[in-house]
Amino acid sequence: MSGIALAGKTADVLEYKPGACEPSGGELLGDVVLADARTFCCRAPAS
Repeated sequence: MSGIALAGKTADVLEYKPGACEPSGGELLGDVVLADARTFCCRAPAS
């Protein structure tokens, strides 16, 4: 099977303005309470 070479892509940053906002939020609230073990899975169940 013969193929065709793919052309490359390039990108340029025309203007870069670094962020000026300081990180905020994320303050801890409440207490950590150990409970029953849990497992979370994001995979769809097999049919």
